[in-house]
Amino acid sequence: MERSSVGTFRVSPRLRPTAARLAIRSSAIALLLAAPAQGAARDLGKVEQGKNFAIESCSACHVVRPGQKPPPPVLDSNDGSLVPAPSFMDIARTHGTDRAYLRRHIVDPTWPMRQQLFDDYYLDDIILYIRSLDPAVHRKPNLRRKGADSGRTPARG
Repeated sequence: MERSSVGTFRVSPRLRPTAARLAIRSSAIALLLAAPAQGAARDLGKVEQGKNFAIESCSACHVVRPGQKPPPPVLDSNDGSLVPAPSFMDIARTHGTDRAYLRRHIVDPTWPMRQQLFDDYYLDDIILYIRSLDPAVHRKPNLRRKGADSGRTPARG
């Protein structure tokens, strides 16, 4: 019998945690906590694949990664001018969060970019890579409270 400050009570054996029940619970909790980390690791792998696909398929016209030597401009046969293709970093800065725009523009681009015929998994990985270059993704949120200045706590009154 268990004692409490209120009196004596009985704990049913079904309610007592056994070693096996505790192990199952802790395993379930560990799996739940690990799932987002596995998804993030999978996305990082897809981003790296997208980068490799983009280097192979897009770097003849676009600067695909930071530090890459710019390729020569592309000839616009409409007016004979040479047009530099935007870098992936510029594309990410202007359209990085818009998956639909990126997909549409790659599959059905505007001139002088030619239509790209990628399998969906290549295209998805390239889009993930472009989105990973968006500086807004890496920006830390501003956690300062409204009205707080220079780290000082506002006076209470």
